[in-house]
Amino acid sequence: MKKSITLIIAALFYFTVLSAATNSTLTISVSNIDPVDGKLWVALCNSEDSYKKGKMPFKRTKVAVTRAQQSITFIDLPAGEYAVKIIHDENDNGKFDTNIIGIPKEGFGFSNNSKGKMGPPSFSKAKFTIDSNKKIYIKIMKI
Repeated sequence: MKKSITLIIAALFYFTVLSAATNSTLTISVSNIDPVDGKLWVALCNSEDSYKKGKMPFKRTKVAVTRAQQSITFIDLPAGEYAVKIIHDENDNGKFDTNIIGIPKEGFGFSNNSKGKMGPPSFSKAKFTIDSNKKIYIKIMKI
């Protein structure tokens, strides 16, 4: 009985370590951050549904802006399709400022540096595949 429990624990440990080893790291190099102030809100989406406005992304983070070019890293990502959305909350007021008709006053960016028409680009335009460690580049844009 003791031997069986030991074997089960060893197998669970082995498969846990093996699955963690197959997961990847995503490094996002963000450029054109101006002004060098506020925070970057970064959303990593792993499906079209998680990419939609108002939905919870797969992972997210906020990073203080300290330079005009910064890197953000997400670790332990399973293989799959992802898209990144970034908002530069320039004045650090906790919201994405827009004018009266909804045009952004603050910077933003999407993976593949994709652009949308009258709104954000679709998930299919912004998506990319992770099957090993990956680095992507996003340039913050303003309207």
